[in-house]
Amino acid sequence: MGKRKTAKRRKIVKAPPVPVTEPEEDEETMQTARVVSHAMSIPLISKEIFKFLSIPDLLVCSLVNKTWFLMAREVLRECKKCFAFINGNSPCKDIRNLNALLEKSTIIPFNGLYIETESEELDNHNCISHKKEAVSELYSNILTKINFKTLGVYWVEDIKCPVIELIIKIFQTFAHQLEYLHLESLPYSIEKLGQYLAFEDKHWLQSLKILNVSNYDVRNSIMEEVIAAAPKLQDLVGQVAVQNLEFIMKQNKSHIVRSYDFVPETSTLSTVVRFLEQKPKLRTLTVTSNRFFPDCDPSMLIPVLKGLVQCTKGPALTNLGSLTIDFLRTPSAQNKNYYPHLRSLNLERMFPTLHTVQLETHITSRDFSNIIKTYQDKEEYTCTTVRTLGIENSTGGFDANIIRIVSKMFPNVQHFSINVCWSLGTFCGQLWSAWKDLESIKLTSICESDVKKNLDTSFLGITKKEWTFLMERQKGIDFKSLHLPPSRFSILNCSKLKKFRIEIDHDNSCRKNPDPDLVFLSSLTGHCAFSRLPGLQVEIVRQECPARGIWCCFALEHLKPFARLLEKEVYVM
Repeated sequence: MGKRKTAKRRKIVKAPPVPVTEPEEDEETMQTARVVSHAMSIPLISKEIFKFLSIPDLLVCSLVNKTWFLMAREVLRECKKCFAFINGNSPCKDIRNLNALLEKSTIIPFNGLYIETESEELDNHNCISHKKEAVSELYSNILTKINFKTLGVYWVEDIKCPVIELIIKIFQTFAHQLEYLHLESLPYSIEKLGQYLAFEDKHWLQSLKILNVSNYDVRNSIMEEVIAAAPKLQDLVGQVAVQNLEFIMKQNKSHIVRSYDFVPETSTLSTVVRFLEQKPKLRTLTVTSNRFFPDCDPSMLIPVLKGLVQCTKGPALTNLGSLTIDFLRTPSAQNKNYYPHLRSLNLERMFPTLHTVQLETHITSRDFSNIIKTYQDKEEYTCTTVRTLGIENSTGGFDANIIRIVSKMFPNVQHFSINVCWSLGTFCGQLWSAWKDLESIKLTSICESDVKKNLDTSFLGITKKEWTFLMERQKGIDFKSLHLPPSRFSILNCSKLKKFRIEIDHDNSCRKNPDPDLVFLSSLTGHCAFSRLPGLQVEIVRQECPARGIWCCFALEHLKPFARLLEKEVYVM
C-alpha cells in the first residue's frame, strides 16, 4: 500500500488592523464652541442667558461649577419667584429652623416666603415661647438676609403666635419692594389690610407687578384695596369674579385681569359685556353655574356664552389659552333639548389661541354626552387648536362613548386626562384610536373591579383566544422577541405616546386573586407594548389593601420592569 498523502495546512496571514481614525471636527464647529465657552465665562453674558431658563434648569446649571453656581443663585433671587415654603404643623418652629439655617448661609437662592397656617393647628400646636417685642430678634436672619420680592400667605386666623407677627412684620418692612403677592386666605376679621397694617401711604405696594388671589376667602374690599395700592400692577390672576369687575373697570385696569370666573346670572350680564368690550387679556376663563348657584338652569351656560361673545363684535379673548366649563347636576331634565350643546359653540372663532379645555360635570355620563353633542338640526363646530383636554365628574363615571364624542369636537388633542371611567378595557379600546398625536394619558380614580381582571387584550389589540393560547404556553415563548400583530386598535397605535399614568382606587372589599401576575396587565403587555414604544414612561399608582393593611394582588410587582410603581397617598380625616 502506498503512503497516504496528507493535505498541507494553509497558513492564514491576518491583515494588520486598520487604524480607526475619528473624523476631524469641523473647524467652524470648534471655533463656535470656543466662542460659546468664552462668552459663558463672562458673568454679564451668562446672567442674561440664565434669565431665560426655568427654575429646575437653573438648579441644574448651579451644579456645573462655582461660577455658574453663584450666577444661577443670583438669577433665582433677582428674576424668579422663588419661595421658601412654610406649611408644617408647627409653622413657628419651622420658621425658627429656617432662621437658624440662614445664619450659616451666605448665598440664598430664594427671594421670599410662602407661609401657610391652619386654624386648628395653630390653636393646638406647641407654640414657641417669645417676648412680644422680640420677633425681630427671633427671626433676625429672615428679616435681614432675604431680599423680599415675593410673599405668599395662607393666613386663616388672627391669633397670637410668632408666625403671625412675622407675617405682619414682613408686610410692614418690605411691602414697598414686593413684586409678587399671593393672597390665598386672610382672616375674615380684617376688612382693610392697609389699615390693619397701619400704612399711611395709599400706594403702599408701589413695586407690586403681580397679584394672585387664589381663593374667595379674601374679601372683595381687600382685593380692591390692594389693586388701588399697586400703581405698577401688571397681572391680576386667581379668583376674579363679577363682584370685582365694576371696581377694576373704574380703575381702567381691565387689561391686567388674567383669569375670570363667569357665572351666567341675568343681573350681572351687562357688567360682563362691558368688561369683554374692553378686550381684557384673559389667559384662563371658567364658565360655571354650579360653583355659586347650585339651582341655576344649566341650559343658560352655552347660549349666554355665545351671546356674550357676539355682543363684543368679534373674538374678545384673543389671548385666552385655558377654558374650564363646569356643568351642574340636572336630575330632573327629561327633554334632550333642555341641555346646552357644547358643539354649537365655535370655540376656535371665539378663542383663537385656546390650547387647554377642562370639562367638569356633576351629572350622569348619558347627560354629559347630550351636553356635548348636537343634533341634525344644529350646526356643529370643531376646535383644532386644543392640545390638552381634561374631563372630570364628581358624581359618577364615563363610558367609552364619551371618547368618540369629544374626539370629534377636539380632533388634535395631545394630552388627555379623565377620572372615573367605566369598563376600562372598552374605554381604552376607544382611546387608542381617538387621537393620532396623543403624547400623554392620565386615568384617575379607576375602580379596582376594572383592573382586577386582565386587560392585555385591550392594550395589545388581540383576541381572547390568542391571549389564552399565549398564557398556556408562556414558559416556552420568549415574549421579548414575540411579534404579535393586533387585530384591532391597541396602545401601539399611539406611536407618539410618552407618558401613561393610571391611578387605582382600592376599596375594602379585597379578595385574593388566584394569579396576581395577571392582575390588570401581564408581562406580555410589558414586553409587546410598553417596551416597544420609544421613550414611553408608565406610572401606576396603587395602595396597600385597606382591609388587611398589606400589599395584596394590587402590588403589581410583576409590572415593575416596565412601569414605575407609586404608592397612593391616603388622607385620614
